[in-house]
Amino acid sequence: MLCQLQVLRLLLVTMEFPPRKNKSKTFCCVYGCNSKSWRDNTIRFYSFPAANSNLVKIINKFGEDQIIDRRLAWIKALKIGNEVTQYKSVCSLHFTKTNVNQLRFHLKKNSVPSCNLPETSLSTFNQPNLVQIDDRDERRRKRSLKKKSFLNEDTSEINSVLSDDKTGDTGDSSCQSQLCVESATEDLSFVQISAVDEEKQEQNYPSTMKIFKDIGIQVESDYLTPKFSTCIKSDQQLSTLTGLSSFAILNTIEQLVIKVQSMRGTSNSSIKFDLRELLIMTFMKLKQNMSYSTLAIFFNFSKNGCKSQIWKMIDILYLALKPSIHWPSKENILKNIPLCFKNFEGVRVVVDCTEIKIQKPSKLCCQLQTYSYYKSTYTVKFLTGVTPAGTIFFVSRAYGGRASDNTIFEQSNIINMMDKKDIVLADKGFTMHDFCKKYDVTLCTPDKQQFSKSEANMNRYVAKVRVHVERSNQRIKTFDVLGSTMPVCLLSKVEEIFTIICGVVNLSASILKKNKFHSENI
Repeated sequence: MLCQLQVLRLLLVTMEFPPRKNKSKTFCCVYGCNSKSWRDNTIRFYSFPAANSNLVKIINKFGEDQIIDRRLAWIKALKIGNEVTQYKSVCSLHFTKTNVNQLRFHLKKNSVPSCNLPETSLSTFNQPNLVQIDDRDERRRKRSLKKKSFLNEDTSEINSVLSDDKTGDTGDSSCQSQLCVESATEDLSFVQISAVDEEKQEQNYPSTMKIFKDIGIQVESDYLTPKFSTCIKSDQQLSTLTGLSSFAILNTIEQLVIKVQSMRGTSNSSIKFDLRELLIMTFMKLKQNMSYSTLAIFFNFSKNGCKSQIWKMIDILYLALKPSIHWPSKENILKNIPLCFKNFEGVRVVVDCTEIKIQKPSKLCCQLQTYSYYKSTYTVKFLTGVTPAGTIFFVSRAYGGRASDNTIFEQSNIINMMDKKDIVLADKGFTMHDFCKKYDVTLCTPDKQQFSKSEANMNRYVAKVRVHVERSNQRIKTFDVLGSTMPVCLLSKVEEIFTIICGVVNLSASILKKNKFHSENI
């Protein structure tokens, strides 16, 4: 009790606190204050109050009472010009005795610094000295005056020389002196003009502004790296890297992308790549399924930059190539019927479901929806519709590998796009004969184990013509992003990627040669 009374008496007489051990490296942030915790252990340090914690009453510069936030009152009183962080502290030398709780030595809620306040803020000392600026202006003005006087003296000397030459010399000497004088006056006029221009610049621009001049451009050819697209010389190289069979297809896709960008009012946002570089990089990702780190090495770009540019280009390619997958009229299908369909002239579409392997999802519900018992792995399924000539003209949305072929066929609404008396060719996984009869559509599938002679011949014909949809799906799987295991990070773009690749397959050469069609249709 006696010790506490002594401490209170010390606090009332002076603003010193009882000494205590302090290992922290705290110092006062007020300009001009040198208080440090490791030097004087009788000083306390206080953090700035939280914003909007409480309001205090202060007297502003007009002598009027003003109620403001306590944190703002500290900043104004201490003239803190910089940003206040949680690590800045104020020592007890800036507070009065009435601001401190005498029992716990804490600041009261309405305390504001009022002692040993700085005259100017810290931020003003970071500004340039106005006196130095004025001295610099005065020196610049003296230099310009000295330069003018020098020019006047030179011109007077030249005029005197001219007068002497006119009186003393004749003939060739006068011509030579005239030429020398003209060259001298030209040099002096150039110097005088440059001096006047410099003076104008000094008058027009403030003294604190820096004037920049372009002197030249220095470029070394070693730093000009060629584009990766220039390394692709032939159609075979392009097909190996990107899956595009020729440069003609690449040019066509480039024009389609430009058209889509103009319709959307956007353009290529990448400064590093032009449009062709972006297309090649995107199709290399789809064809080879390269990692973004590998593509970053090929195209001299960052990993995240390659990823963002590829994802943007996938969205644009989806809009550009989706119109190439359209439902043709029945007349166009009959005009381009192959010879192998002579027993199935009423065939409108050949359907099949193709499965794409994916990585194992992390969530259990996604694992249940995507696990395929047929493939014994996790897959997503698409229903594709192919014309007898081998053109893909229908693509369903993506389904989990657990969905059956019949369910996908019903939910895809492909039956609503057919006409009556149409024939649909499918494999034995489709067993919806009754469902198709409701729409007066014939579903032709090999659905028996034991066949008669006529049924065996019919199934042989069905298998022979169904090979076209298998070949189309095989072309799709040549792109490793669909042929190999697709990463989970690309599942959000799987429908766009599948549509893009189907569009590229349609733009490529036909799966049938010209001699496989009727001669009148060629």
